[in-house]
Amino acid sequence: MKKLIMVAAVATFSLASCKKDYVCTYTDSDGEKHTTDYPGLNKSGKSAAETTCALSGGTLSEK
Repeated sequence: MKKLIMVAAVATFSLASCKKDYVCTYTDSDGEKHTTDYPGLNKSGKSAAETTCALSGGTLSEK
């Protein structure tokens, strides 16, 4: 039982630590460069931020 709890704790910690910070960089119609920070995103959050960033004509990169 103790081994099972230890494995579950390690798995939970591993999943929690997969969050990363991202930044969207884009240039507006006036030629000004802008950035938007996306802190602590998991995979689904990254996907949503990537879509939003692409719609504004930017690129999403890891900080």
